[in-house]
Amino acid sequence: SEKLSSEIIGKLNETINKLDKVELNDIQKQNIFISYKNPSEELLKIDSVQRNGVVKKKTDKGFGFVTSEFEKDYFFHSNSCIGVLFDELREGDSVTFYLEVTPKGINAVGIQRV
Repeated sequence: SEKLSSEIIGKLNETINKLDKVELNDIQKQNIFISYKNPSEELLKIDSVQRNGVVKKKTDKGFGFVTSEFEKDYFFHSNSCIGVLFDELREGDSVTFYLEVTPKGINAVGIQRV
């Protein structure tokens, strides 16, 4: 419907504006895959840009932070780990990850130990 289309376009514009806060060049921005969980919830996955980083901090509550090679910190949740259990990750471990922009902020996802 027309209302749904304008809502999606509005959310898309909000998301694109958030990209200015992420260290992407114009070519990387063109390679972004966009999907929506549902029309009322914005979700942007930056699947085409794998980043390198280090586990900066881990908590006993199932979340932590990774620092990118550009020294920017990103939140990650224990269910974002791939091929390694959250409990096996150690602060200082080298990892690769992707970014996901959600209504709550930019998160690291697809965490893999290198």
